[in-house]
Amino acid sequence: MKQILIYADSLSWGIIPNTRNRLAFDKRWPGVLEPKGAIADKFYGAEIRSKSLVEELKKIAEVKSTGFFDSHNVTTASSIDGIHLDEYQHQILGEALTQIVSDMLKTQR
Repeated sequence: MKQILIYADSLSWGIIPNTRNRLAFDKRWPGVLEPKGAIADKFYGAEIRSKSLVEELKKIAEVKSTGFFDSHNVTTASSIDGIHLDEYQHQILGEALTQIVSDMLKTQR
């Protein structure tokens, strides 16, 4: 069975900026990527504590010969709180990841 590890905490959880509410699953990027699978609840958790986290994760991915995707390359954080994604940003991220994840699942074993 192939698995995908996604580290994004509140970004995949779908918090609506400046609230304690969350977007509906089909409006969050995991729902856009995989609308039939209820996977987002598995990602609720940690905060990003280091500005260099992206670079460190990229290095680990290279060492482990695994895929790596930096969401900042396709979307930015909400203008409301500067951390989370708005509904439209979730859509952009889900669409950007759809082909990448599909290709990875076809080629990696």
